[in-house]
Amino acid sequence: MEPYDHDMETVLLTLEKRLKEGPGSISLMDVEEFQISSDRILEALRAEPAKQETVGSPGDLNKAAMKLDAATVSAFLEAGIEMDESTTNAAFWAVVNAVDRAEESDQPLSADVARMLHHIFDADMRHLLTREKLTTNVTCMQPDLTDAEEKARSMNYIFDDSAHKDLPLKEGRRCEGGMCCEACSRNIFPTFASSAET
Repeated sequence: MEPYDHDMETVLLTLEKRLKEGPGSISLMDVEEFQISSDRILEALRAEPAKQETVGSPGDLNKAAMKLDAATVSAFLEAGIEMDESTTNAAFWAVVNAVDRAEESDQPLSADVARMLHHIFDADMRHLLTREKLTTNVTCMQPDLTDAEEKARSMNYIFDDSAHKDLPLKEGRRCEGGMCCEACSRNIFPTFASSAET
């Protein structure tokens, strides 16, 4: 029950009485009560914070994403409207085009580009997790740095990308605090990329 429900009732009954019974049907006391009640209703309404309703649809979200309107996209996402794969893809290409335009005109990127990329990456991860996934446990491997020569050789990959394949390895993995199991998981998403992309 709203705090001004009684006042609303007073105002409505006074108006109803005036409409039904005509001029002269309302007493001075009725007018005073009407005035007091309507003033209290107005005060209560002014004291309430403005309630902003976010009205939107997936189509509205798509339009905002294509315009790189990160604030509107954020509002829709907070309201529970999710970016579907089509909207995410459209938003990604809108970002790519914005970057291309900024480079061509030698202008800085809008902050909306970074915010949109966050939304795109979050949506991409959510979409990825809904796709088919194959999980396999395999033996973990870690750099083998048991002697000084191997430590020196292991540093080569920092300076030469092709040296990664020559990095000496041993079974196991290194974990914070040294407490971890020997098994590693490999998650394969067969539909992560299309045939044309692989």
